[in-house]
Amino acid sequence: MEKGVLSSMLVGGRATIAECAEKISSNHLFVPAHRTIYNVLVEMCQGNQQIDLLTVTEELRKQNLLEMVGGAAAVTDLQTLTSELNNFVPTAANIEYYLNSVRDKYAQRRIIKVATECVRRAYEPSEDIGETIAFISQQLDNFKCPGKNGLPPIEDAAQLISKPIVLPDDVIEGVLHRGGKMVLGDASKTFKTWTLVDLAVSVAAGRDWLAKFPTKRGHVLYINLELQAAFFTNRVRVVCDENQVNLEPGYLSIRNLRGHAADLTKLLPLILHGISGSQYDLIILDPIYKLLGQRDENKAGDIASLLNEIESLAVKTGAAVAFGAHYSKGNQAGKEVIDRIGGSGVFARDPDSILNFTKHEQEDCFTVEATLRNHPPDRALRGALGISNHVCRFHFKSGTIKTGRPAGDVSRRRSTGFDHRGDVGN
Repeated sequence: MEKGVLSSMLVGGRATIAECAEKISSNHLFVPAHRTIYNVLVEMCQGNQQIDLLTVTEELRKQNLLEMVGGAAAVTDLQTLTSELNNFVPTAANIEYYLNSVRDKYAQRRIIKVATECVRRAYEPSEDIGETIAFISQQLDNFKCPGKNGLPPIEDAAQLISKPIVLPDDVIEGVLHRGGKMVLGDASKTFKTWTLVDLAVSVAAGRDWLAKFPTKRGHVLYINLELQAAFFTNRVRVVCDENQVNLEPGYLSIRNLRGHAADLTKLLPLILHGISGSQYDLIILDPIYKLLGQRDENKAGDIASLLNEIESLAVKTGAAVAFGAHYSKGNQAGKEVIDRIGGSGVFARDPDSILNFTKHEQEDCFTVEATLRNHPPDRALRGALGISNHVCRFHFKSGTIKTGRPAGDVSRRRSTGFDHRGDVGN
C-alpha cells in the first residue's frame, strides 16, 4: 500500500501530494526508499516544480538519491506498478484507501514497539513502578492524538462559523466553564482550602457557591495534597453540616495524596490513569505549590510549564480545573487585582478565571474580585465575602479593603467587592 500512496502522489500531482502531506508524514512509511521518494515529492510540490515521471527521476538524481531508491526503474514502477502488482491500478481516486492502510500498518508497528518496551520495563527489577505506569499511560495517550503530528488539524474559518457553535457548559454560572482553568488568589492561611471545599460541595450538590453564584450540578474530584485524610474529611463534613447539604454518593470524589506530592509532569499520567473511564465536571488541585517539583514559582517559564500541565488535564478530561495560589507577603490591597498573586505573573495571565480574595476592613470578611476571559461583565455585583464557622457567604457590604495605612491615607482603596472585569490582556 505504500507504493499505492506514492503512485497516487505521482499520478495525482500537486493536489494529491498536498492531501497526503496533510494526513501522513514520511515516518508512516516502513520502506526507507519509500520515505525518500515521499520527501522528494513533497519538496517538489512545495517548490512549485513540475511533477511527473521524468522530473521526479531527475530530482532524485540531482540529490544523489536515485540509486538509493532503486534507480530509475523503481520510479517507473510507481507509475505503472507492473513489476509486482500486474492487476494494481494506481489512481488518485484510490488515495484515501491507501492512506488508511498505511496509517493502520504504522499504528500496528507503534503498538508492537510500545508493547515490547512496556514488557521490558515491567521485567526490569530496578524500574520504578510509578514511572512505568506513567510511561505506559503517556504512550497510550499518544495514540489518541488526532493529527499526524499529535496536533489538531488546520480548519477553515468559513466552515467553522457556518455551523452552530456549541459553548462548553458553565460549572459556576458566569464564572467558570468546563475545560477552563480557575485560580483562587488569597493570602496564606486565609481559608483557601475551606473556600475550595465549599466549591466542591456546591457543585456536587448543585447549590449556590458562596451563597451567591449558581452552579450546575456535576461530578467533582478533589485532589488533596496537603491535609491528612482525616482532617480533610472533617472539613468536608463541617461544610456539609453548616450548609445543610446531604451529599449523594458518586458526586464528590476525594483523592488524598499527602505524602505523594510530586512534579505535576510525573503525577499527571498517574492521575489520568486513576480516573480513566470517569467523567468529572470539576477537578480541584489543592495546593498548587505541592506540584511545582523543581520549578521556581518566580520564573515565568517554570510556571507556564506547570499551567500547561493543568491545561492538559482540563483538555484531556473535559473538566474545569480549579486551584489556589497564595499572595506574596505583605498587604496586597495597594496593587492591581491581577498583580496580587505571588510568584510569576503567568499566574495572572494564564487562567481563564481569576478570583482574588483580599482582606476587608471588617473582621473575617474579604472582598472578592474576578478577572474573566470567556464570560462577559454582564452583572454589576459589589460585595464582600464573610467567613463564619468556616462557611463562606457572600454579602453586600460597603467599606474599604484592609490596607494597614492610616485612615486618612489617600492610597486607601474603596472596596469593589465582586467585580466582573472581562478579558484583560488576552
